[in-house]
Amino acid sequence: MNLETLNSALDALGNTLTDRITITVAGSAMLLLSGRITRDVHDCDLMRIEPVGLENVLLSVAADIGNSLGLGQNWLNAQMCAWEKEFPEGWNCRREPFRTFGNLTVEFISQVDGIALKAFAMVTRTDQQKGLRDLGDIEMIVPNAEELAAALRYLDRMDQEGYGCIPARAILQKMQRT
Repeated sequence: MNLETLNSALDALGNTLTDRITITVAGSAMLLLSGRITRDVHDCDLMRIEPVGLENVLLSVAADIGNSLGLGQNWLNAQMCAWEKEFPEGWNCRREPFRTFGNLTVEFISQVDGIALKAFAMVTRTDQQKGLRDLGDIEMIVPNAEELAAALRYLDRMDQEGYGCIPARAILQKMQRT
């Protein structure tokens, strides 16, 4: 899905919803919408849907819109919402407003949290090509030293929880030195 299609889908979603809903977007869709990458994305990852209790309404309307636009039912992906305990500490306080589409308000996670989650995704994906794409996304962002340090702290925490983040840590440490 390219930028124009993603914007069209979000606009259609916001103009179809009867309730006001806020979504927190992460991943490649966030990077595409913010202009940090230009490549097509597979879906739009959500980290949070507010207010609580309207998740099914949102996803049902999104499925209908996805079908009408040829994106499929799962173009709006809420699977990350179940992983909230694994997100970087304090991520919720660093959310950034993006845009309102009718009744849909879209916000982003912060760049520092996006880098941390992309690094984590590199080592937790079963598809190595997607992991390499995550690395490419991090390189396109051109993280600064503070962002890399924060991502490394997050990977330390995830490593302590048994996720095996040593390969991602090594990549970010190499980025720090260059």
